[in-house]
Amino acid sequence: MVFSRYAKRSISLPVELDEELERQAETEGTTVSALLATAAEHSMRVKRGLAAAAAWQTETGVVFSADEIAEVDSLLDEAGVGYVAVNASPETRSRLTSKITLK
Repeated sequence: MVFSRYAKRSISLPVELDEELERQAETEGTTVSALLATAAEHSMRVKRGLAAAAAWQTETGVVFSADEIAEVDSLLDEAGVGYVAVNASPETRSRLTSKITLK
């Protein structure tokens, strides 16, 4: 995603995470700000997708079986994407999406 305007923000991070971000930024030839912006944008996109899936499910009344959800979870895990929580409560979806990893 290309941004045309930027906001300055001061944040606090655990020291270990900050050190890991610095190493990762150096490895990728980018900045910690760029890494955080990418991760935040990805997180927002995932949350919008989960909200859209939940809205679709509410509108259509379709309920996915536990086996279907497990199959999708497995496919997402193999792809390094994370978790799916279409049938989960908003609180559970929030908890699960916080576990999504970038690869």
